[in-house]
Amino acid sequence: MAYASHAWHPAFLLGQMTVAWEIWEQLGGAVPDWLIAPVGHGGTLLGAWRGFQHLRRSGITNKLPRLIAVQAEPYTPIYDAVHFGLDSIHASPHMERISADGIAISYPVRSVAVIEAIRYSRGIAVEVTDQEVLAAHHAMAARVLRRADQCIHRRRAHARAARRHQAA
Repeated sequence: MAYASHAWHPAFLLGQMTVAWEIWEQLGGAVPDWLIAPVGHGGTLLGAWRGFQHLRRSGITNKLPRLIAVQAEPYTPIYDAVHFGLDSIHASPHMERISADGIAISYPVRSVAVIEAIRYSRGIAVEVTDQEVLAAHHAMAARVLRRADQCIHRRRAHARAARRHQAA
């Protein structure tokens, strides 16, 4: 049995276009200045880019975000191409295990389209180390736990207030 990667399927990009529409809606009908996404094959970034292009072609907005593609070392073929001004990747296979294993892609199938989108948007590509990925994971987890703790305290306060109100 073999896995026929979603990265090859054209409908995957159509689904990822909804990322742009959700961002636009969550921002009250605004397009962000920048769109940052982790990039393995590039489907999420490219799909969102196409979603924002669709909003512009539809006359809903006249703005497109600048793209930031984030790749984790040593899996950085798109970063390398953008950084060195290449039109295509010059990938080499890697077997290293990294924390960001979902984007550990040596040969991204959408690389040419992603590079074109980054350049068209006047965006950039960045590479991050595994230590930076882990630090970001820990910072995000701490933030989520603080937020969850705040929600729990708020719910308890509301429950106490409701009990007092009922007793009165």
